[in-house]
Amino acid sequence: MRKKLQSLVYPSFIFLSLLTMLVGVFSHDLVNYIKPITLVVLIGYYIIHVARINVIVIISVLLILVTETYVHRDFLLFFEEITYLISLYYLVSTALLWKSFRKLKLTFKNVVSLQLVVTMSLILYLFYAVTNLILPKISLYQWHLLGVIISFTIFLGVSYYIYLNSKAEVSYAIMVAASCFLIVNILTTLNELYVYVEVFYLINILLQFLGQFFLIRFFITQDQLQPNTDDFIF
Repeated sequence: MRKKLQSLVYPSFIFLSLLTMLVGVFSHDLVNYIKPITLVVLIGYYIIHVARINVIVIISVLLILVTETYVHRDFLLFFEEITYLISLYYLVSTALLWKSFRKLKLTFKNVVSLQLVVTMSLILYLFYAVTNLILPKISLYQWHLLGVIISFTIFLGVSYYIYLNSKAEVSYAIMVAASCFLIVNILTTLNELYVYVEVFYLINILLQFLGQFFLIRFFITQDQLQPNTDDFIF
């Protein structure tokens, strides 16, 4: 029975993801109904594939589901609620990464590696540039936006650290997820608060599902995570 469900859930998720994108071309309102179903199917994918269920992983997906409801209703009107939910989501996701982070000893040499420093510096500059563009519309919520940036930067840094200091066979999923979320956050912000471009909306749908899928995939396989060398093992 479990194997049969496993063979059904993944194709269902792919089908619903593509259907959501297709529907998004014609009707944004219908997306509001299909996207929650797709996320619920993703929860089902996690439940039937993981060896030991972590309820917090399921809660994190539900946080995104609630956030999407606010985004589709009115992004600017519910901006405060959205920032709280998104910040909480990234903090929860970072906490879930602690299990993997424990396998890698935090050393100065690895934290300040050229790849990580350059990547995070470019990303922080990108956040600064985007913030300057949208600041006139959210002047009352500067601290809320700062909370999102800080929580996401922590999540992003931990994700990239895990990827750069572990074997890529398992950890590539967290890198893909973090990269998808980075693009989604920037495109959503620009689309809702600066200039609306229809293709950005469709790209966001695709990258949201990809990011969520690969993050869930990482949580399923994170027990297999291995450091690059024995020097990192506690």
